[in-house]
Amino acid sequence: MYDLIQGMVDCLNSGLIYSIPAIGMVLTLRYASFPDLTIEGSFALGASVAMIFAQSNHTFVGITLAVFAGILAGLVTAFVFLVAKTDKLISGIVGMVIAQSTALIIVGSTINVGLEKTIFYYPSIFDDYLKNTLTSGGVLSIEITRLVLLIVIVFVLMAMLARLAHKKFGIAIRALANHADMLSKLGYSRMFYYALILGVSNGIAAFGGAIFANHQKGYDNSFGLNVLVIALVGILLGEEIVKYFTRKKDLTPRGQLLSPIVGSIVYMGFVTIIADITIVTGIAQSSPNLRRLLTAIFLALVLFIQRNKETSNAT
Repeated sequence: MYDLIQGMVDCLNSGLIYSIPAIGMVLTLRYASFPDLTIEGSFALGASVAMIFAQSNHTFVGITLAVFAGILAGLVTAFVFLVAKTDKLISGIVGMVIAQSTALIIVGSTINVGLEKTIFYYPSIFDDYLKNTLTSGGVLSIEITRLVLLIVIVFVLMAMLARLAHKKFGIAIRALANHADMLSKLGYSRMFYYALILGVSNGIAAFGGAIFANHQKGYDNSFGLNVLVIALVGILLGEEIVKYFTRKKDLTPRGQLLSPIVGSIVYMGFVTIIADITIVTGIAQSSPNLRRLLTAIFLALVLFIQRNKETSNAT
């Protein structure tokens, strides 16, 4: 029973962490219709920046600077797209490579760098309160403490973005998807809003990387690998789940932001169950390669189901 609860808490923790870059992807993919690949590089960049400052006991400074580093990565992509006049996909690839390379430069050749402090144990009144009330029961209670903090972080982020979605910012960003020319005619700067949405989305992805590095209490050069696909699976799966329960064909901005949270949690639960089964039965050993394979299969399955659903609705 203890192991079951521990496994459920771990799945929720992982799902909530990976939902952060997925939320960032929603802004570019669903709002601005921009398939930005930079998010994967920004995740790794945020983790590396957070790790460097956490080693010097400046955890919150590291997380803040990680967000700014992600914003800069997004602005690089915006520059390549808007100034160099390249394709959206190519711009994202360039931004991703630059962000990932910068992350490797920051940490050098170091692998599995441990953190001396994490956001979850940073000395503060709020953290001390959680420690006193939730961590008296050992390892499981510590994981529950992390889960509580992650829930607060993710849903505060979602609430902030949902509120902005109904403001001038959100309306202008959504106009980029299908009415970019009309936006310019109305006096809005198309270049400004593309740069803004790419900067914000990659800042969110870098924030997710910083939280992930803190949660793992270290940094690995494999951080960021597969994040893009996991985020995409979380968005697509979450949209189908939210549409099913809300009985709505089109999601509101709040529903679009909720979808990656739901989808990421469900997906991480699926991957964990399948991985455990394959390990117990001896089919495969626990490794990142197994998770990548499961992610690819799951993404193909979700895309297949979604395509069939669209075809049936059209007929």
